Amino acid sequence: MQSYPAVYQDQQGLIKTKLYNDFTMLSMQIRGATFEGAAHHTMQPAHSLTEEVRTSFTFYQGHLSNFSLFYQVPIDIIDTYNYSVQTHPLEIKIRVGSPTAKQPEKPKIALYVALYFDNYLYRTKTGSPSFRQAFDELHLQIPEAYRLKCCFTCAFSSYHPQQETLFGNMLCFKKRPSLYNHVKNEQDLIGLIQKDTHDLVQETFLCPTYKLREEES
Repeated sequence: MQSYPAVYQDQQGLIKTKLYNDFTMLSMQIRGATFEGAAHHTMQPAHSLTEEVRTSFTFYQGHLSNFSLFYQVPIDIIDTYNYSVQTHPLEIKIRVGSPTAKQPEKPKIALYVALYFDNYLYRTKTGSPSFRQAFDELHLQIPEAYRLKCCFTCAFSSYHPQQETLFGNMLCFKKRPSLYNHVKNEQDLIGLIQKDTHDLVQETFLCPTYKLREEES
């Protein structure tokens, strides 16, 4: 379990709190209410709320919405030339919108990430709907030799070709690497997924079996 100081803001104001991550679920406490979920935009009350507390929040299909959250996580940066590793804070800011009468579809998500290292700040400029897009944009900015050292760049990880969510939905095939190494196209990947040979992991997670994906080396 890791915890990160966080700043939460909604229509009621700004609150300093902590975001807890057991690398499967996220949780935080706001105004005495505990919220938890696999991703930031799927957080729900962990317990029943009084009417007074419930009405101080905005919900969409039971999920907390209409808020922003800012926090930092330590993340390793690997130099692909000499494989040296540095650890730096990764800033994460997420804005989860709220449906309106004119836009009744699910809330819009805007994710921004920033990384400060080697005396320079690298920051995404567009609000991304997922960590996948935000990290892709970040990698276009940082020097070519460097990569984030986490599940996002691991040789044993991938995304479902037909599904994408904000966070925590990477497919990890470290338990069956020989099968994953034979994947050549989207059809092969979907077939492997259907065999249930994978785990779901968070983009920012890092385990001892990490191996840098070859196309990024």
